Amino acid sequence: MTPPESVLTSTRPTMTSPQVRQRQGQKEKKAVTPPPSRDGESNGILKDIELPEAVKSEWDYKATLAIITILAFITRFWGIGHPNEVVFDEVHFGKFASYYLQRTYFFDVHPPFGKLLFALMGWFVGYDGHFHFDNIGDSYITNKVPYVAFRAMPALLGALTVPTVFLIMWESGYTLPAAVVAAGLVLFDNAHIGQTRLILLDATLVYAMSMSILCYVRFYKMRHEPFSQKWWKWLLLTGVALSCVISTKYVGVFSFFTIGSAVAIDLWDPPGR
Repeated sequence: MTPPESVLTSTRPTMTSPQVRQRQGQKEKKAVTPPPSRDGESNGILKDIELPEAVKSEWDYKATLAIITILAFITRFWGIGHPNEVVFDEVHFGKFASYYLQRTYFFDVHPPFGKLLFALMGWFVGYDGHFHFDNIGDSYITNKVPYVAFRAMPALLGALTVPTVFLIMWESGYTLPAAVVAAGLVLFDNAHIGQTRLILLDATLVYAMSMSILCYVRFYKMRHEPFSQKWWKWLLLTGVALSCVISTKYVGVFSFFTIGSAVAIDLWDPPGR
């Protein structure tokens, strides 16, 4: 009896030519997809998809920041020449700037930094310090005083305070509406607008305080990269801003308490704990 044809077929050895084996190998090679050579290549498609949304979100913040900065400069510099006479405490700080320009000794309870900035502005415009701001209501026009240049310095610092507040909120991780509200409170603050349009120390003080907070926030975000270049940069800028605060008015010592409290909390409960 002869075995069935199916049995002969199953027990018969199959012979394949080298060309057939080679073609099969090529098919197998085509079926296998090689892994990416670098880690960055594996996320290339995802990056291309996510990038436009991230860029759009960042540009929302940047566009808003530009608009708020423009409004801050308009509100601080619009009609800065009015009134054209000595107002309120301009009798003190304008007089001190004249004393500096004339190299005359005087004593004041406040540190010298803010008054030196006024003297620097007067030196820039060629003012010799002949007017001593003796009485409220004295005319700047009659006495030929470059009062607009003096007032422009605090107006500049007051205008820069508004975008600084916005950057503090942005760097702290708050949403765009929250950053706009915080900056808007300073932008349309009547007291801040009034103080930053006159020859007073408050604009210098508030701007230095806001810069110290902003620099510390940036420094805190670098806590996972200690002793790096950016870590040192923001640490030093925080110290410079705080020194400007205490060199303008002694009431700025509360900024040291604020940042010092944040540092103490961070040291008590470090990120890796």
